[in-house]
Amino acid sequence: MNMPLEGKRLLITGGTGSLGKVLTRRLLSGEMGQLAKIIIFSRDEAKQHYMRIEYQHQIAATDEIIYRNFQQLLEFRIGDVRDFHSIANVLPTVDDTSPIINAMKRGDYFVTSGEVLLSNYAVEGTGDQRTISVDVEWTYPLNFVELVWGDGKTTDRQVISTTDLPPFGKKHFQIPFNAAGKKWVRFAAWDVATNGAFVQPVRLSKAATTTASGR
Repeated sequence: MNMPLEGKRLLITGGTGSLGKVLTRRLLSGEMGQLAKIIIFSRDEAKQHYMRIEYQHQIAATDEIIYRNFQQLLEFRIGDVRDFHSIANVLPTVDDTSPIINAMKRGDYFVTSGEVLLSNYAVEGTGDQRTISVDVEWTYPLNFVELVWGDGKTTDRQVISTTDLPPFGKKHFQIPFNAAGKKWVRFAAWDVATNGAFVQPVRLSKAATTTASGR
């Protein structure tokens, strides 16, 4: 059986958000291997405290292995990925930081408040006619999604209302986009509580452009 994370030390940035908590629980189950350490890295000390309390009070028999692994593996660190010094202090405790560094170089990531998630993002097509393709998942009702673009001098945006969508949902968006005269474009999604997520700007060229994020 393949156990790709066996014996590894893992850093989860934004570990107290919705995605981070789901990922942490899955890792603690040991289904991908028994890790040596899981470091929860986030800005909110209060959320870290409540997350620690939640694990301390696991009582279901099915949670026994997760509780035991939590006691042995989980470590909490306060910091912000936008602050070089805070991230530099924690990275030496992780086995391999190249996936983080390479993803940041490629722009192959998205920024989120934790309640809205983006995945499989791409700008598809050639020439002036492109399509924005993205999977969005949210907790609170989604308010709108938007395309933001620029031509090197000015920026503009297209807002698409999503108030008809229910809470705790997911949707694949295919949005036609006229790239004529535009140099870059990015996608963002926002919920009714002003939580949101956005991708990095994608540079537009005459050739086909495809970039993925959130994988």
